[in-house]
Amino acid sequence: MNTAWFITRKIALSRQPNFSRFIIRVAVAAIALSITVMIIAGSLVSGFQKEISEKIFGFWGHIRIYDYNSTMGFQDKAVSIHQKFYPSIEKMPGVKHIQVYANKPGIIKTKNEIESIVVRGYGGDFDTGFISKCMQSGRIIQAGDTSHPRKILISQSTANRLKLKVNDDIIIYFIQQPPRVRKFKIEGIYKTGLEEFDKLYAITDIADIQQLNNWSADSVSGFEIFIDDVKDITIMGKKINENYIGQNLVAQTMKEINPNIFDWLELQNINEYVILILMTIVAIINMATALLILILERTNMIGVLKTQGATNSFIRKIFLYHAGIIIFQGIVIGNFIGLGLCYLQSRYGLIRLAEESYYVKVAPVHFDPLFILIVNIGVLAVCLIVLLIPSYLVSKVSPVKAIHFR
Repeated sequence: MNTAWFITRKIALSRQPNFSRFIIRVAVAAIALSITVMIIAGSLVSGFQKEISEKIFGFWGHIRIYDYNSTMGFQDKAVSIHQKFYPSIEKMPGVKHIQVYANKPGIIKTKNEIESIVVRGYGGDFDTGFISKCMQSGRIIQAGDTSHPRKILISQSTANRLKLKVNDDIIIYFIQQPPRVRKFKIEGIYKTGLEEFDKLYAITDIADIQQLNNWSADSVSGFEIFIDDVKDITIMGKKINENYIGQNLVAQTMKEINPNIFDWLELQNINEYVILILMTIVAIINMATALLILILERTNMIGVLKTQGATNSFIRKIFLYHAGIIIFQGIVIGNFIGLGLCYLQSRYGLIRLAEESYYVKVAPVHFDPLFILIVNIGVLAVCLIVLLIPSYLVSKVSPVKAIHFR
């Protein structure tokens, strides 16, 4: 039966008329275009979400614990460092690191400019991995380094606006009772690309903030927790709140603290779904059109096969098999083009963006093998299932009329 099937298919669909060849090429091109656009869209959306999320989590951590009466980073309530979760929570499955922080709002004054700022202090447990990647000049502050008191890191955007550079001294006024003035030496300049954060925050030793707030060395603004898998952020936040948090404290995820950015990232998923649906429809329409034309052009052949005892199901399988080959060819070409363009973008950064608006200088690309596999299998399966409908046109062909059909 397999031999008969192979021979019949070869005879039935060999020597395609010129018009049929053209239609097949159009169908292959449509499938290739659909796959190419799907891969590029999925890789770009995934890249945006991954790149921006990593920046936010690298700067803030995944979960923050603080006094719920605080004003979220501007004038915080003192929290004792002696908590049952610090630093033992690092032993909790899924938790990678915990560190303390303290905040103090102030105003930078130079000869010609003034700028509001929030000075963010970190201690000896500060994970410098992310900020080290963001350094533009200078070096990271080492907590407890007394070789030069009151060192500070400022952002590139702040340095540009105030015309500052590494090793410059700046004066910061802290509004409190009584008001205090401190001179800091710029130890380094960083740039995360998160403009709304960069223009607002500076980084210093936590001891400087504790001194300004008249806090002891055991008082901080809160704790930042880093977890292993960002997909577990909501579950981990709930577990920490239920099992570790004491009186007057609250644990919030970065998605809860900065919902606007993450809502914007979620909107990218909607754009991705729309593109996937539209490209699938394009592929289906082109393949259905190609199959219908192939059936109509092979009406005489269908009649001959029926007179030889071929069933409608057998003939449909011939056309669906040929349609599957067309779809597969389009998928292979689409993967080659789509993955090739994504590789060129990741390697050479051909598409550049306004970092102030998109938080990245170059359109990021992230290859997700599972997504690419699902796209390929999904397009093949959906197209073949939908093509079952036009393939039933075979059963409408009368052998006697078909043999006389020209």
